[in-house]
Amino acid sequence: MSPKISMAIGIGLVAGGVALVFVWPTRHLLSAGVVVAGLLIAAFAFRLLSLRSNELALVFRNQPPYTVSDEEHGYRAEFRLGVLGSKRMPHDVNVLVTNIQPRPSSHPHFRAEYPYRLPQRGTNGDRELLFQLGAARNTIEGVPEFTGIQMNSTGEPDQFAMQRHEIWDVALQVTAADAKGFDAWISVAPDASGHVRVSRHDWKPATL
Repeated sequence: MSPKISMAIGIGLVAGGVALVFVWPTRHLLSAGVVVAGLLIAAFAFRLLSLRSNELALVFRNQPPYTVSDEEHGYRAEFRLGVLGSKRMPHDVNVLVTNIQPRPSSHPHFRAEYPYRLPQRGTNGDRELLFQLGAARNTIEGVPEFTGIQMNSTGEPDQFAMQRHEIWDVALQVTAADAKGFDAWISVAPDASGHVRVSRHDWKPATL
């Protein structure tokens, strides 16, 4: 029996016990017993609901384990998103790319066959899963390239060259088996040095 049904039964018994006081005033013990039973069932159901509830949060920062850079052999960086559970490690989590605007200019046949599922990349602590948003590097000519976000027909991440003026707004959807899902928005853009920067929007961009 689900906690919500148990809660409803408990509340119903409490109400029934109170009603018995007026309908059958000579049966005080019976009324009290029904009320106590209802309170116990409702309290147990409330406890189950609180244990099962697990709120999700998306975590991103410009330092490890979310942003990992390697400057020794030229610019390279990986960007990961954390999905953090308020009470425990969330189960069956999916981070889906549902939209990218504007389309990457270097890929005229960008398929936009959403959603794309971001690959999981381990854990951080005992309540957080990490997912790889993508990886960036510079070509020999110094052109920034971003790998990820869209997968090709074989399941490998597509690679896109980024013009210095490009800013991609990426819409994400986070789902889990034991928590309420939510939407989030990420910005991907190269800076003046040609390094790719990732940041999180606090609200949905007008482009999406």
